[in-house]
Order: sequence, then structure tokens, then C-alpha cells
Amino acid sequence: MRTVRQISTESGVSIGTISRYFNGHRLKSDTVLKIEKAIDRLSGDIHRSLNIGVLVQTINDSFSGNILLEIQKIISNTNHKLIILSNQNLNYNINELNNFQLDGIIIHPEVNCDLEKINILSSHIPTVVLDLKSDKLNCDQVLI
Repeated sequence: MRTVRQISTESGVSIGTISRYFNGHRLKSDTVLKIEKAIDRLSGDIHRSLNIGVLVQTINDSFSGNILLEIQKIISNTNHKLIILSNQNLNYNINELNNFQLDGIIIHPEVNCDLEKINILSSHIPTVVLDLKSDKLNCDQVLI
């Protein structure tokens, strides 16, 4: 998949506008056409489901509940759909997660989680890990 910067360069449209396109905001039809032509030239058809997965340790604790509530507040003004997944051991495999057609996933893992599983997942789905800092992770990390 191409980066927003590459699509911006190819289309002549700003990075911010490309981001708004991928986040489901309404844009002028000629701008959308420029972006989609650039995507076609760079990498072919890119399917956007606007599905964001959130993988939390458990759904019934207050910390996970607060994370879900804040994420929902953030995406409530977009066309994204939130898919909540609960798994204490990151047992979902890539094929199972692909069935959800996720455009991205936010993970709040256990302390002793398998970092290699997260890296494998992040090589297929854009991934953000919450509250876990590690130089061994190849994805974005947000400390809470």
C-alpha cells in the first residue's frame, strides 16, 4: 500500500486532503477524482471499508471501557465503524481479522503479550498499540 505522501505527490493534492479522503470526509468531486487516479496509478484499487478494529484485553473493565468510549467520541463525526474485539492473548490470526475488513486496528495488549504477533499483524493492517512501549514493535505506539 502506498503512503499518503506518495499519493499526495502523485495527485498534486495536499497530505491533509488525502487524509480527509481516507477518513471518509466529503471532498469536491474533482479532488476525489485526482486522488483516485493517483491511487490507481500507484497501486491499483484500494478498498476502504472505514472499519476500525479495537482489540482490548477485556470489555468489562473500566480502563478498556474508557478507551472504547474515547475512541467512539473521536470517530463519531466520521463515517468510520468501530469493531470491538476482545482477546487476552492476541489469538486472532490474520485471516480472522481480514474477515472484518479492517482499515486499521488499535490494540491494548496485555503486559506480557507476544510482540512478534503484533508485528506480523501490523505488516498487514495499519496498527496502533496503546500503553506499551517497545523498540521491538514496528507500529505506532501511544502511551497512556
